[in-house]
Amino acid sequence: MTHMLFDLFIEKEGKKPEQQDQQKRSLNWFLFFWLGFIYVQYMLPRTTTLLQQEDKKLSSVPSVEDLFQKDTRSAILLALVVFTLLMAFHGSLHWLVLFRNSKGRYLWLYFPLQIVCIGFIFLMADGGRGSGNAFLGLCLMLAIEAIILLKRISLIIAAAAGCLLFYLANQGMILLTVAQQNLPVVPKLIGVLTESSALIPFVCASVMLYIQQTRAHQRDQKLLRELETAHIQLEDYAARIQDLTLTTERQRMARELHDTLAQGLVGLTMQLETIDSLLIKQRCEQARTIVQQAMTRSRATITSARAAITDLRTEPAMAGDILAAIEAEVQHFTLATGIPSTCCLQTKLPDEYHEHLLRITREGLTNIARHAQASQVWIQARVDNATIIFDIEDNGIGFDPAQITTGHYGLLGLRERARLMNGYLLINSEPGQGTTVRLSIPYREKVGL
Repeated sequence: MTHMLFDLFIEKEGKKPEQQDQQKRSLNWFLFFWLGFIYVQYMLPRTTTLLQQEDKKLSSVPSVEDLFQKDTRSAILLALVVFTLLMAFHGSLHWLVLFRNSKGRYLWLYFPLQIVCIGFIFLMADGGRGSGNAFLGLCLMLAIEAIILLKRISLIIAAAAGCLLFYLANQGMILLTVAQQNLPVVPKLIGVLTESSALIPFVCASVMLYIQQTRAHQRDQKLLRELETAHIQLEDYAARIQDLTLTTERQRMARELHDTLAQGLVGLTMQLETIDSLLIKQRCEQARTIVQQAMTRSRATITSARAAITDLRTEPAMAGDILAAIEAEVQHFTLATGIPSTCCLQTKLPDEYHEHLLRITREGLTNIARHAQASQVWIQARVDNATIIFDIEDNGIGFDPAQITTGHYGLLGLRERARLMNGYLLINSEPGQGTTVRLSIPYREKVGL
């Protein structure tokens, strides 16, 4: 019974319509079978008694006195008729609520009306004598029906408690009547306690178990909703990660194109300008040397561009070659531009940041060659307060950093690379005071000296 009630509660939470109808019909017909069993249980012994008795006045209509003599055949027949009519009315109310869905706002009237009907069944069937089992069964049915129809646990408890109090009040009235008639009270009291020992634990256990299962189901529903919410959030996070991945790849593509094709073309342009200047001065040997360097640089640019196009990655250098790679880049800059450069790397740089550090060095030197008009360049690396400081400094004309506008993709790429190394980039410059590009990244012992 309790599992049937719990299944009915679950269907309220959102089962399929076919399952809902099947569970409703099963439980409703069970209650009607119970009601019919109560009717048959009451009627069968009294009908047997009625058939066995001999009517002493077959030829005349029963008098009023005969109707109120409880042991006469007329009185038994009257009790059966009244009981049948009251049970028919009681059953019709059940039918309207259970099968016609006549509930909702009418439930506040339904339960009081049923209690009154049960009271009349108890009092008028045969004066309360011998109808205790029927009364007990009807009270149990009403309590179970409260569990079925009411959704709020507080209302279910109130309705079940009302049925119990109604039953106990009627039994108390019977005991009071017995005491007023100077009849033995103890046997009747024992009978009441016996019946109550079946009713009260059953109703209380059913309500408590129903409440326990209801709350467990509510917790399951809450967890299910939280799981659905987490699933939706996970899908949203996955979409965001995909967007961030695409954005990151676009940014990396922009950096690679700038650091390969753009820087290579800028370097070739500067070398061609230098060659043109040397040819004007009839310095052919130096011009030839720079032509060879330009050819080498163009081949390297083509190789880097092809690598960037295939997988957006340049070929990484061997671990431990970062210092040598930076020094080689500085020497190449000096040969190409004629600007003296000093490289002082006092600490080992992280090998996993090889590509970023080399690109930052190349971009910084390219900007010096294009804009600084410098006569000296310094490249330094040191450790200060658990931070690696990497400086690219020149004594050129400088500029105002606040005047930098959009479109300087080289500086944007420098800052992005600094962020990817968990560091930050600062540009210190003033007009006429030179420029310092400072990269600060966390120092780790395994990359220290």
